[in-house]
Amino acid sequence: MTDRIQISQNDIDSVLMWSLIRAARRAGHIMTEALEGHSLNPVQFGVLAQLAAGGTMTQAELARATLVRPQSMAPLLQGMEDMGLIRRSPLRERGRPNPVELTSVGDKRVHEAWQSALDTNDLGQAGIAPTSSQSLNSLLLQIVNSI
Repeated sequence: MTDRIQISQNDIDSVLMWSLIRAARRAGHIMTEALEGHSLNPVQFGVLAQLAAGGTMTQAELARATLVRPQSMAPLLQGMEDMGLIRRSPLRERGRPNPVELTSVGDKRVHEAWQSALDTNDLGQAGIAPTSSQSLNSLLLQIVNSI
C-alpha cells in the first residue's frame, strides 16, 4: 500500500499552472461579457484585432497569432465571413495561401469593441492595482511569446 499525501486547498493553490488555467477561465468570462454588446466573442475579437494591426494574414498566421488550433480556424473564419467581418479569396485551394482581410464592417466592429476590451485591463475588483496589472500583462506575454 502506498502512502497517499494529504492535499489541501493551499497545496492546490501552489500549483502555478493550475492557478493560471483557473485565472484564464475567469478572464475569458470577463472578456466574453465585455464583448457581448459588440456581438463578438474573445477569439473573434482577437482575429479582428490581429488583422487591424497586421493587415492581411493567412489562416495559418491567424491561428498562430490567436493560439487557435489550425483545424478550428476554418469554421471560425467561415462564420466571421458570413457575418461580413472578414473577406477571403473566393478561390480556396488546398495548400495555397488564402489571405484574410478585414472588411469595413469588421474594421468598424473591432474599433467599436476596442474600449470595452481595454476596460478589462482594470483588475481593481480583484484588488490588483494598475501598475500590478501592467506587470502581470508583461509576465503573461512572456509565457505567450515563449510558445
